[in-house]
Amino acid sequence: MSYPPRQFVTLTSILANCIIGLGNQGSTVAKEAAMRFGEQLAVPGASSVAEALLPLRRFGADYGVDGDRILAGNCIFLEACAQAREMVCRVQAGILEGALRGAGISAAVEPQGPRPLHGCAYVLTHPKRAA
Repeated sequence: MSYPPRQFVTLTSILANCIIGLGNQGSTVAKEAAMRFGEQLAVPGASSVAEALLPLRRFGADYGVDGDRILAGNCIFLEACAQAREMVCRVQAGILEGALRGAGISAAVEPQGPRPLHGCAYVLTHPKRAA
């Protein structure tokens, strides 16, 4: 609890609507910024997608890997997601893709949508070790 109450969800909604208002350019810039953030958290030389995502646990993330899918057991941006799901999922996909890229795993990550119990799923395309 904080006083005065913090308005992170309101701020997220305002910023997400600004980005959405920019169309494809805003969406692209948001994902690129998220990818840079994910790269900063990366474990270089991770031996698997699951290992590459371990640093994201410090934010409360709970990821599993099922073939070419990343399954989030929870959404670490749940409150913000309620305000701007498409943008939040795209940013989260960028964080995941950046963490993979920083670990030396070349894969595009795209949101697949919500899963039961406040989780979500992402699809990996062309996962392979970077040269």
